[in-house]
Amino acid sequence: MTIEIKNFGPIESFTFDLEKDLHFIIGENGVGKSYASYCLYCILKNLNQWNLNIHANFIEDFDSIDLKIENAFERLRTDKEIEITDIFSEIIKQSLSISFLPNFSNSLLNTFSSIDNLKNRFVESNCSIKIRSDAFDLTINVNDAGELMIGNVSMNSSIKVTRKEKAKINFTLLVDNKIYRDFNKKNMLEEIVDFSNILLNYHRLNSDVKEVIFLPSSRSGLYQALNSFSPILAELAQNRFLLKNKKIELPALSEPLSDYFIDISTINKNHINKKLQTIIDDLERNIIRGEVNYDEASNRISYRPKNLNISLDLSESSSMVAELSTIILTLKHIVNYKASRNLFSNILSSLEAKNGGKNRKKTVLFIEEPEAHLHPEAQIKLMQIFINLIEHEITLVMTSHSDYMFNMLNNLILDKKVEPNLVGIYHLINTPRGSIVNPEALATEDGIMDDNFAQTAVKLYEERMEILDRLNSEVL
Repeated sequence: MTIEIKNFGPIESFTFDLEKDLHFIIGENGVGKSYASYCLYCILKNLNQWNLNIHANFIEDFDSIDLKIENAFERLRTDKEIEITDIFSEIIKQSLSISFLPNFSNSLLNTFSSIDNLKNRFVESNCSIKIRSDAFDLTINVNDAGELMIGNVSMNSSIKVTRKEKAKINFTLLVDNKIYRDFNKKNMLEEIVDFSNILLNYHRLNSDVKEVIFLPSSRSGLYQALNSFSPILAELAQNRFLLKNKKIELPALSEPLSDYFIDISTINKNHINKKLQTIIDDLERNIIRGEVNYDEASNRISYRPKNLNISLDLSESSSMVAELSTIILTLKHIVNYKASRNLFSNILSSLEAKNGGKNRKKTVLFIEEPEAHLHPEAQIKLMQIFINLIEHEITLVMTSHSDYMFNMLNNLILDKKVEPNLVGIYHLINTPRGSIVNPEALATEDGIMDDNFAQTAVKLYEERMEILDRLNSEVL
């Protein structure tokens, strides 16, 4: 699956390739790294949660569909075979307008306050999002009224109907020239709705996403602040009728941030990610040098330093421990648990078992600025540990300002420890029309060209040499 974002906030163009396993979003401040990651999160979250079933009452303009069906049968009077892909495209478009679009719109409103905030300030064009999947391509536009709408749905399969001569069952439905099912005209609507459901289910079953998790920047401070205020918010909720004549406005949280807080404050310690235990041990033993624990009764995170019989609250721990603690707890207790809480995931698990574990879906884990508060040596170790995550059905999406993590990744690619085709590099650069991904920032066997960090390092070095030359000339 690929997702193309156009004219979105400060971004002119950004294309995300979900086929890759490690995504590194870099660039100067203000170029749209957070806009891109927040938008991607909202898209993937809602694609993963939409209603799977199409019903006739989902179709707002059924008359147009009914007319297309009648016209198709009229053509079958003279033509033995006709293409009806456009009928399915229209049904899926209208169904997604009801089952997917409202929730996605709500996610964007929760995150960016208004659709108007999504407009590219550098150009007149409205923003658009194009999603390309195996089953179909989907375009989402913002109209002139500032509303999201499904612009176009195009099927990636050819769907045809053939007429059968002198048979009880008169017609055959073909998908990519392969027989799908025979049917009669009287149950044509049921067949179309049924097969539209199959197409949507095919998209879900063949998408790469099992669950989507977001870890924001300043995650430890955000968690501690929200956790401290949660009893107050609960008290306000219980007494909301007594306060109805008073104006109390609660601060807005973007959806990725609120989802993060819900995930990290509703941890189930009975769920332990044994498959990731080696990585968790590596983080605790070699970077934070201790163990992170979570108390379900108090919703408190604590840290027990190695070889010391003490337990520190997160607020008493070092900033490095505090920032890494929520990453560690996510890997311990949240990854592979969010998905297990919905019925659809259980269906997927049974299908995977029947297929011998093939087509395994992945957790998409967003981490903003994982290097925050880490010494350069710890940043390098963290990058090496993160590489191991992609071997455990985890797609990692990072925004970062760390040249140390970038160069460690570069070295791993050069040393052939990471396949370059698994790495997506998104170096956002400014243009007069908004930011775009630097087309020269690609992961190849020769590594990644550094147009982001190296220039600053060279500038500092040249400045230092100029200062030294001036000081030497003054001495002489």
